[in-house]
Amino acid sequence: MTIFFNPIFCCFSFDKAAFFSISTCYNYLKLLGIKREKLKHRRKNHKKGLRASAPLEMLHMDISIFKTINNAKVYLYVICDNFSRCILGYKVSTKYDVGLVVENIREVKQNYTLLKNTQLIVDNGVENRTHLLNDFLDTMHLHKIIAQLHIVESNSMVESIFRQLKYYHIYPKQFETATDFINEINAIIDEQSNRPLHVLHGLTPLEVLHGQLPDKHILQNNIALSRVLRLDVNRKSNCATC
Repeated sequence: MTIFFNPIFCCFSFDKAAFFSISTCYNYLKLLGIKREKLKHRRKNHKKGLRASAPLEMLHMDISIFKTINNAKVYLYVICDNFSRCILGYKVSTKYDVGLVVENIREVKQNYTLLKNTQLIVDNGVENRTHLLNDFLDTMHLHKIIAQLHIVESNSMVESIFRQLKYYHIYPKQFETATDFINEINAIIDEQSNRPLHVLHGLTPLEVLHGQLPDKHILQNNIALSRVLRLDVNRKSNCATC
């Protein structure tokens, strides 16, 4: 193929007895069935992460640090469900405390009926390698799995929830102090739990946690119906210039 784009041979044959243009060259290539080889998949195939088949089958736990405008640190301890992406329990504090991790797990265990084989996915942080946490999990009959140590997958599920909390709720509000953050965290978590997610095909995390199953066909039908209703409303309403 490179010879056809060579400035010496793009218009003349090797003995310069015949002339042909680039477009003629492409026509002959098409007739001869000569094509450039292309990769079947140009886009990167992303590996599918951890996916539970039912609510409360697999939990994720992590800690994230937020900073307010006055540079105060706020620690947010979160436990979320893998299947529904719903935040099951959370604690907020201005200091790092392993006891809050244990207390958060205890409250989740009390508020929800966990399965016998419920897995708790954590990272390899210091708070997840203490004897206090290990002994407590043994009494709760929870199977702790350290991401990228016991399994290949990461703890990205809860990390994505932290990103959503930051960019949809926390950063736009620009909290001045840690007290302002703590006073608003309940409303933020409630808003996140009731926000429709595309990955759940339009359902909210709470709806999926309480038994509704995501169905992409229902979402597509609802979008089509909303479009028809929107067009009907627009046709009936006239602007001032019409």
